[in-house]
Amino acid sequence: MRKGARWYSMEMAAMVTHIGSSIISDAFIFVNKVGKPLELDTDGIWGLLPTGFPEDIKLKFKDGSSCNMSYPCSVLN
Repeated sequence: MRKGARWYSMEMAAMVTHIGSSIISDAFIFVNKVGKPLELDTDGIWGLLPTGFPEDIKLKFKDGSSCNMSYPCSVLN
């Protein structure tokens, strides 16, 4: 949101900050329910998850295709 930035918009900076804060707050609640949060930062959470917590999940789409996703990394960062 610097004045010298190519796309300066106070309104958009406020929305990005608000939405980012909301996402991190929701992720904190999630980690608090299943594990132990260690550090909360502006762009993610470090947390301890229990042994056996799924590392990867397979997403299946309506068109029949699928993809693998690193669950904790995608949710927490």
